[in-house]
Amino acid sequence: MRLLIICLLTLISLGACRKCEVCKVYDSQGNFLPDSNRVCGRKADLEKAEETAALRAGNIGGTYSCEPD
Repeated sequence: MRLLIICLLTLISLGACRKCEVCKVYDSQGNFLPDSNRVCGRKADLEKAEETAALRAGNIGGTYSCEPD
């Protein structure tokens, strides 16, 4: 029973620490592209979302921003 309680508390605390980020891509004229990307998860997931936004922005000669949500 004690182990079950410890496991539940651990899972709850891990969920509370989950981070979310919104990455927005803008074209070369500063116009926001409507398909922004909201990602929640581990640091690697957030880094992948930022890489994707950077690639999309680079492909169209624009910029991007990623901010905590």
